[in-house]
Amino acid sequence: MIEYGWRYLRDRGVVATLQAVWRRYIYCSLDHVVLNSSRIDGAAADRLEEIRFRLAGPSDSNSIRRFDRARGVTPRPRTASAKVWRFLACDGETIVASRWYADELPPYSPISRVLALKSRQLWAGDTFCVPQYRSRGIARALGLFAQRHLATEGYTDFLGAISAANIPSLRMTLHDSTVICRIVYRRFLFHERLRVDELP
Repeated sequence: MIEYGWRYLRDRGVVATLQAVWRRYIYCSLDHVVLNSSRIDGAAADRLEEIRFRLAGPSDSNSIRRFDRARGVTPRPRTASAKVWRFLACDGETIVASRWYADELPPYSPISRVLALKSRQLWAGDTFCVPQYRSRGIARALGLFAQRHLATEGYTDFLGAISAANIPSLRMTLHDSTVICRIVYRRFLFHERLRVDELP
């Protein structure tokens, strides 16, 4: 956690770091819809027009770091045993969207107190497409490509959470997913409330 804290401070600055400390240790509010996707499209393409999809490799680390910094994100550290896949959508050499999956639930999150991954399930941790490339179906096509690839490794179900206020992402994801539940969490200092609503 100390290494993550220093990385966050370096990447985001003092103000963003103080805001993160506030959210982590003083006040936290979370309202997420949890979804499950089991769609495996064997014909999912590896490109959409000029946008090419691929699995990230070690040589992409600097580009991914710049991409995350530009969107104001510092990825949380995962446990040493976690396996993570990062899929990229690229316009030439430029990353325009990313999507990652892990074989563990997000640490330090109330989600991990509610859910448990089963055999052949992965956690779909984050999807982001830069604004000027949105409304072209890139994020959804990248997800189908990623799930086709992960199916070859034996994974068939993909859980993820989307903010209940993020209506565009919910609409996009519901094409290929079913809703499991809604998790509402509030914490102020040591007082917390966790509610799980089962949804049809």
